[in-house]
Order: sequence, then C-alpha cells, then structure tokens
Amino acid sequence: MFEIPCVILCGGKSSRMGRNKALLPWGDSILAQEIFQKYSCWFREVYCSCKDASIFAHFCSTIIFEDKDEFAPLVGICSSLEALAQSILVTTVDCPFLQKIHFQKLLLAHQKSPQKIIYAKTIHKSHYLIGIYPKELLPILKRFLQKKEFKMSTIVHAFEYEEILFQDEESFNNLNTPEEYQSLKGVSDGTR
Repeated sequence: MFEIPCVILCGGKSSRMGRNKALLPWGDSILAQEIFQKYSCWFREVYCSCKDASIFAHFCSTIIFEDKDEFAPLVGICSSLEALAQSILVTTVDCPFLQKIHFQKLLLAHQKSPQKIIYAKTIHKSHYLIGIYPKELLPILKRFLQKKEFKMSTIVHAFEYEEILFQDEESFNNLNTPEEYQSLKGVSDGTR
C-alpha cells in the first residue's frame, strides 16, 4: 500500500455540471464513494477534502474540512497540507478512471525529487490536480490563497515542479458537464 496520504478534492462548485459532481450516481453508489473505495485499496489513508462533511460521512470518516468561502482547489490543498502536516497526493472527485499504475509513476518521481510538485501530464493537458504537493510548500501556498490567486498553472510554475507524461489520455477524462458525465458513465457501466 502507498504510505503517502491520498486526498480526494471534493469541495468544488461543480458549476458547469449544474449539481455536485461528488454525488453523481456511479457504479453501485455515488462518484465520491466509488473513488474513495477504489483508492482505499491502494493507499493506507484516503481523505475527502470538502466544505460539507455531512455529504460524505456515511462512507468516509477521514474528512478534511475546507473552512474558506472560496471554491478553489488551492483551498483543499492548503487545508489538507495543514491538517496532515505531511506531503500529500491529490486527485479530484471527477476523474474516475485513474489506475494504480498512474499513482505508482507519480510516487516514483516524488521519491527522487521530494521537494518538487509532481503532477500528471497527457499530450493535450496538464493535470495539476493529479499530483503530489510537498508539505514544505504550505506557507507559500497560503500566500497565494491570501492574494486570491487561484490559477493552478500559475501556482505550480512558481515552484520547482516535474511533469510526468502519460500516454493514456482516456484515463484522465474528467466529468465537467452533463454531456461528459452521460458519455463517460457509459464506460463505467459497460453500456458504451
């Protein structure tokens, strides 16, 4: 099992989806629960970072509360680094197709360069929210938060970082819109 804590970022607004992505029906339950259970097989500790713990309490007892009003991934990353006081692997609640091998590759790079932000990259996109954030960055990340600078590309590129290239673009598909959800849900339930 991976020793680094895995934090599933669940505190977003889901504005393009029009409803909370974490609660979308997926498999036999909801998206957040399916991902939590899947990652619990690979990581010793899995956390849900969110603004409303009651939504996740029925399946997750390891919740990190985001106590800021802003809806931004940086809030979840800072809250998690502060609560856990160690480096973390983050992923998003809307990316259900990641596999253990993806995390193994990120962790291998992290072992070689523990002070860098390590994140996934595919040919068409940088996945700043599928990566490892070192605990030492917390004070600087908090300054970005205070300045209300939430753009992850700007934040990541202010530090030492390493992109880990993956060829399987489909594994990094995420659910941002109702159309993407309907299309990708077919992959999950075998109807596509």
